[in-house]
Amino acid sequence: INAEYMGFEKFTQTKQCPLCRKQEYQKRLVDDGKVAHLHLSAILIQKIWKGYVARKQYFYMLLDKDPLMKRNYQHKIIQQVSDKYLMAVEHTSHQIDELFEKLDRERMKAVLTHLNDEEWNQIRAKALSRIPLECPICMQSLESLPPLPSSASKRTGQEDTSSAVLLSCSHCFHAQCIQSFEQFCLVQRDLDQTASTVVQCPMCRSAYTKRTL
Repeated sequence: INAEYMGFEKFTQTKQCPLCRKQEYQKRLVDDGKVAHLHLSAILIQKIWKGYVARKQYFYMLLDKDPLMKRNYQHKIIQQVSDKYLMAVEHTSHQIDELFEKLDRERMKAVLTHLNDEEWNQIRAKALSRIPLECPICMQSLESLPPLPSSASKRTGQEDTSSAVLLSCSHCFHAQCIQSFEQFCLVQRDLDQTASTVVQCPMCRSAYTKRTL
């Protein structure tokens, strides 16, 4: 009994044969097709498996008879194992490098955020030792650096774009120049997911903190 016949009984609201219209009949579910399909599927699976086993046995028989073929086969297997091992080592090494890079960035951030006034004065003295004193971005001269403000009197809020900025790496820039560079780095980071998440000095490529002079 198939779905079409069950639909016929439901549509006509009567129990009668759709061919002879006989109402007195009995029905039985026939699954001979299903059994035949399962039998043929089992035969096909056995055929594929036996063919695979026979080809494998024949291949190993050829290896035993041909030493050169056996040597090349063993070399191929060893090469595959070696390639997989190298890929695993490279993947692990890459993960370790990423971990150390992250630790270095965190350590640098921790160091840069704890610079005291004496350390800033040393950085300023190192910057003043460079002659001529000019902005590396716009190549324009910087005025003589004024004394650094103390941590207690350090200016807050938006930077004065006409002033100079001293980085913790001892490089000096115009405030407008370094601000434009930082904005450019942020745009590059959004476009390139592999770019560094830390803005680096355009001169020495080191992470930094800054003070406006």
